[in-house]
Amino acid sequence: MATSKATIFRGYGSAPQRYTTVGGTVTANAGVRWLNIDATQTSLTINFPASPSDGQEFGITSWYSSTGITCAATGKNLAAPITTLTPTTPASWVYQAATSTWLRTN
Repeated sequence: MATSKATIFRGYGSAPQRYTTVGGTVTANAGVRWLNIDATQTSLTINFPASPSDGQEFGITSWYSSTGITCAATGKNLAAPITTLTPTTPASWVYQAATSTWLRTN
């Protein structure tokens, strides 16, 4: 049986730092740009960065199809959150401080 994992990539450089968890909830820390879901998920909560800066990007990609995804942006608005993800449907947002909103960019 495969273990469900989610890996958060930090920064913009080549060898990014990783954070790994098994199912459940993944909380993106300050500076996290991408979340890559590296196994099939059936229940995963993704908490967006809590204190984003204006123009900050955050995206979610996957090598596998996943369902049961819940996106949360505590204290912020979140436009078009996802509930499913496939390898061909990444999702990304950019934070707009003026409206306290994560705006969907794809």
